Amino acid sequence: MFVAYYLLQICSPDFNRVFVFIFYIYTKIYSNILIMRYIERDLKKIARFGERRELENVEFRTFLKGLDYEEVDEIVQRLNEEIIPQIDCRECGNCCHSLRPGLNDQEIEHLAQLEQIPKDDYIRKYMAEDEFDDELYLKDMPCKYLKGKICTIYDDRPEACRSYPHTHKERFIRRTHFMISHYEICPIIYNVMEHLKKELGYRY
Repeated sequence: MFVAYYLLQICSPDFNRVFVFIFYIYTKIYSNILIMRYIERDLKKIARFGERRELENVEFRTFLKGLDYEEVDEIVQRLNEEIIPQIDCRECGNCCHSLRPGLNDQEIEHLAQLEQIPKDDYIRKYMAEDEFDDELYLKDMPCKYLKGKICTIYDDRPEACRSYPHTHKERFIRRTHFMISHYEICPIIYNVMEHLKKELGYRY
């Protein structure tokens, strides 16, 4: 970097302006590298941390309830925007291995058409009913549409899959039970939660 400075000083009449520009680009790139360093992507580590920090996360949920939800949302939204581009869901697929998405009638009808079978046959063959809220969900786990780590119906995936892990939604504080439940499954949730703790100065 300093070599570039001296070369610019010799060769360019506007070397200060050019140097400032190069230094700006350099710091932006370097800051992005630093951001990427603290993103945890290792699913085995995340699962272990989930077990170890179960009580910590419950206490953190209680801590969040005493804060202003709009201020928390502002931080979560910013963290979400920073973290999501650094995690490729198509290289993870952990939610497809660990969760069963619920489907509405239109989604069931659409997937039945993709399978080229009647809706009732699709329900009987591929779906189950939640005993608590009567919701229908895909019963296979891992998901029947998962090949390796890739969703074979990605463009036609249900809304439950599209909006997961819901870290982009408002009222984060009201959804902390969900976040804690999925903390050890989803790297996005894990990293948002951990960096939220740091930004809020939370200590367990």
